[in-house]
Amino acid sequence: MHLPPSKDDAASGAARFRRPLLTEEERESMSREIVSSVRPSLALLNIYQIDEECENASNSRDIQISRGPFGVFGLTQRTETSPVSEELGTPSPMTLQQQNINVPFEDPGAEADSHDDIMASPPERSLSTKPSQPTVSYMTERDSPSQRPSYLNSMEDWWLMNSFEDMNGWSDGMLQPDSYRIQELPEDISLAELDTSPLPDAARHSPSSSALSVSHVLNPPLSPPQSLSIPAAIDITVPYDAVFLLKHYSTTVLQSLTPFRHSKTPWHVLFLPHAKSCLAALTLGESLDDASLCAFYGTLALSANSLAVISNSQEWYEQFRQYKQRALYHVRQMLKTAYDIPKKSKYKSLLLALLTMVQISSVSRASDQKEYYFLEAEKLIRVKGLNRRKSRKVRLLHHCYTFERLQHETTYPGTSHSPYRSLVRNAIETSGASVYSRDSLSFRPSEWANLDEAMTKVKDADVGENDLHLQTPGIWVATLYPEIFGVQEVYVLLLSLIICLGRAKNDVNSTENLGLREFMRRAKSIEKRIHQLKKLPDVLMAEYDQRASQPLLEILCNATQQAIVIYLYRTLYDVDSSMLQSEVASIRDCLARYEDIDDGQGYGSVRLAWPAFIAAREAEDEGVRLAFLRWFNNNARRSGLRVFSDSQAELDMIWEEKRRNETSQNIGILV
Repeated sequence: MHLPPSKDDAASGAARFRRPLLTEEERESMSREIVSSVRPSLALLNIYQIDEECENASNSRDIQISRGPFGVFGLTQRTETSPVSEELGTPSPMTLQQQNINVPFEDPGAEADSHDDIMASPPERSLSTKPSQPTVSYMTERDSPSQRPSYLNSMEDWWLMNSFEDMNGWSDGMLQPDSYRIQELPEDISLAELDTSPLPDAARHSPSSSALSVSHVLNPPLSPPQSLSIPAAIDITVPYDAVFLLKHYSTTVLQSLTPFRHSKTPWHVLFLPHAKSCLAALTLGESLDDASLCAFYGTLALSANSLAVISNSQEWYEQFRQYKQRALYHVRQMLKTAYDIPKKSKYKSLLLALLTMVQISSVSRASDQKEYYFLEAEKLIRVKGLNRRKSRKVRLLHHCYTFERLQHETTYPGTSHSPYRSLVRNAIETSGASVYSRDSLSFRPSEWANLDEAMTKVKDADVGENDLHLQTPGIWVATLYPEIFGVQEVYVLLLSLIICLGRAKNDVNSTENLGLREFMRRAKSIEKRIHQLKKLPDVLMAEYDQRASQPLLEILCNATQQAIVIYLYRTLYDVDSSMLQSEVASIRDCLARYEDIDDGQGYGSVRLAWPAFIAAREAEDEGVRLAFLRWFNNNARRSGLRVFSDSQAELDMIWEEKRRNETSQNIGILV
């Protein structure tokens, strides 16, 4: 059900958008009710019974027939004019021609949230020109042209083939029984071969087959109104390799991003559909906003970079560089108007673009750019995202931001007092949006006295959704981390608590200094909770994926837990690396078991990159280091993602620095 477009929009030729009247939950509920109201084996029987009753019904009275979830109704011809029809008015084909209406492409990634819809998917067109028999009989037997709107008269002329006199026997030959069907074409046929392909047998033996080809069947020689025809010199800037790159992204790249083998992850339901809709819009000559173009070219850049690494091709690397430059241009233009009123782009499109730029920065070895886009994403979420009703898709994006941001905080070499961080924090506070945040804007420890008690409390919706960086202990039942990343929210929460406590330890000049006793009390509480972490429950894993993924998720949780232990001891206690070699070896074994079970397919390998890096940089044995290097190298070749090769290069530098320090210490001892 959709709201009709306004007259003003139609008259001005402006883009029109359909806004769903029902939410996604309501539509899903309706679908469940329909499915549960009839047994699948009886569905066709109910439809057949309705069809029989319609044939036996009298044309002189109104009818209404229902069988299960199916129903039809018929109305007798009314001579009076409906006041609603007079008020709304039904445009005729001539009116449409005079108005020169441009039908906009509509994004299929729309959601039920009316506050954050992108667009609705367009209706599909049928290639068949043969109308159904009930439609013809209804129009010819029960309606007279004088009693119907003019556009129905035009439709009758079309279906009755009155305009086909000059088509060389089209209506005589091609619309005979079984002759109107188009022969299935081979999948590998090219456009150049289309006109020379053999015709269907029925068409070849028809009286007019000599004048027709397959191209006539697919494109009947009917001239559309001049105002609706496509200009000959239309400017369509569609990348020639976009389809191939999106195909590679949907298979190889996405396979590495998620441990699940279904298509319900944010990358499958948000990032990829958004890129596909942008490609379709560009193909149709539509104009897109900068946010959509940024996400589109960014996705192409990520896919091209993956191909460049896999094939070691300079050509693909050049494509990556060009698409990256386009994405950079559009993100700069987007940020200039991101907070304008009225808004230029949808909130989801803005956040999609920024998260895409975070990924591009990750594969470009640009830590400063990655930091910049993370901060821009944080500002956007806090200013425009927390004070709104959050749909499921918006919450998916918020979860993606938080998960990636916290891992970034554990590896970024910069300081927490960078000038741009201060600017972003001041901008959020000046806007007044900080009142909606339920966490600190600068990773400061939250208030809690007893962590064990606080962890058992259930968060309400306000805290669960607006505690952006997960600094408030507790349980949020509507969390999406298990569904997206395969780990419970408690893993991410404890990591955030370690980051905040580590910042308080290093910031000796802070007015919020905890003191040594309070610091140690909190550190011991977090340490205790980490060692109490259990694997992801089987019932939870079965809800989100097939049983085949459960062993992989158990290994992922185990590796993540061990990595958090290493990070805690190094960050809070500054424990020497030699004391952590058992945890390092445990993560190495997790990586080996994961590859054995996964059979080298690389599902969710990116989710293991952070635990592997945290452990590998503390490794001291050369054999263990070699095992980590081999794992990073294998996944870099398999997926083409630079996160593996970049981590490998950074580990080489870390280990080389350790070797130099050990050498200098040994020389000092000898001296």
